[in-house]
Amino acid sequence: MRLINTILATLLISSFFGACTRRQETPAGKAPRPKKKAKKKSPSITLKDYFPEFQVESVGMELHFNAQFSRKNSSQDFNTSIKLQSIVRLGEHDYVEYVIGNSGLPKSKFKTVYYRSDDSGVWKKESREGADLYEMPFPIKMNERWTSSTTKAMNYGIAKTFEDVDIGGKTYKDCLRIEYQITLINGKLASRATQVEHRAPGIGMIRSVIDYQSGGSLRLELKSVKKAKSS
Repeated sequence: MRLINTILATLLISSFFGACTRRQETPAGKAPRPKKKAKKKSPSITLKDYFPEFQVESVGMELHFNAQFSRKNSSQDFNTSIKLQSIVRLGEHDYVEYVIGNSGLPKSKFKTVYYRSDDSGVWKKESREGADLYEMPFPIKMNERWTSSTTKAMNYGIAKTFEDVDIGGKTYKDCLRIEYQITLINGKLASRATQVEHRAPGIGMIRSVIDYQSGGSLRLELKSVKKAKSS
């Protein structure tokens, strides 16, 4: 869903038809009615454009982010990467092997999860032997909330609007803004967080900001992208 600029052309009526019709005059003292501006059409939300990392066709894609975790009096800068490593057959379905890595953090480890998508939505496994967890419906409808869950969180998501996003002097047009309400579960304890995520056409996530109710925030902004060879 690239933004398509609609060009409205003025239709000229030939002199032949002009002779056969009466010209409508504007009554004296009345200003002509202003023409209504054409309403900008919102882009369509497709997996290929806004969620490419959940499709097996995107294997080989890499996203690299500048990341920062902030508290009231301190902050920690580091780098985060997402790599779509390979296609993995688990049971009856093909999954994208989705590898998340952090550098610049002590004792940081790689985390691997597995995604697949079909007509019913996006599904995730947290391990090769794990159960399918519902990530989001598809197609997504604007301003309609959905629920997803993991073994450690319950999420409520809603696609709010399209907007342009500036990162590092570059403007990404028609980004999809998604807002989440998150309940983090740690044993019998639960805490809350909010997340605002922006997704650019042809790339996927370019910015994510998570604010924790207990204090602190985590911010990721796209630094570079390596697209899959097939894209």
